[in-house]
Amino acid sequence: MSLQIQSETDYKKFSFIEGFNRVPNERQISIIMASLQELDLSMAKPIMTYKGKILDGQHRFLACRALNKPIYYVELSHLKEEEVYKALHLLNSNAKNWQSKDYINLYSNLSHQNPKFLDYKFLQEFINTYKVSPSIAVYFLSAFDRYKSAIDDDFKDGNFKIEDRKGELTPSQVRQDALYVAHRYQEVRDRIIKGYRKDLKTRFVKGPNFIFALARLTLDPNYNHDSMVAALSVDMDKEVPILVHCDSIQTYYKILAEIYNSRRTMSKVAEYLVFEE
Repeated sequence: MSLQIQSETDYKKFSFIEGFNRVPNERQISIIMASLQELDLSMAKPIMTYKGKILDGQHRFLACRALNKPIYYVELSHLKEEEVYKALHLLNSNAKNWQSKDYINLYSNLSHQNPKFLDYKFLQEFINTYKVSPSIAVYFLSAFDRYKSAIDDDFKDGNFKIEDRKGELTPSQVRQDALYVAHRYQEVRDRIIKGYRKDLKTRFVKGPNFIFALARLTLDPNYNHDSMVAALSVDMDKEVPILVHCDSIQTYYKILAEIYNSRRTMSKVAEYLVFEE
């Protein structure tokens, strides 16, 4: 199918997609306007629309409208409804400022129209509550299974699901475990950041290796969070705490287990686990 470039001067025929078309960058609009006034090449780069909704070219549209110039556009009417989200991803994946949080924001905002995207809304709320990166949030909401491939093309196409890919837990149980571990991680992280001496670096508590190790420790059947908090307080009071930046998940886990077990005479956690990198 050949796509035709069309022109239109009735700007009301175009609309923005809620959650996708972000707050316009006025500087970018001004740059495009100046370029159009010097040499109008808007026909060479038409905006992309689907049923009048702008998929690509928001700033070009706004610049042309401000100058009362025709809108050159290509209507992607051949797309199926379920292909629109993939088109959004493909048209914007090369934009340097298009990040994982933008995809999450898009699908979260669309969730009130389409329940297919409700998991993105939960993911967004999880990120905002626990102050973790999208990749870390997906790790929690995939039964602690996905990280490196968390933000893949499938995710950007709107197909993210809260699930245990091994099939051992229901989505509800995955959410429950994620919230349980995330709440405890948040408390440990905040205590370390506030409790360590000012000359000691604490950025490691926001890194994936530390988070992975603490998550596994928290899921140990013998784990008691109050005991962990008390043990960490003792370690923080030391001149040189044993919990410092490490290079691997295994080392973090070993240190955390050592700290935890130091206050337990029974029901200790495993002191060493093998992690898949």
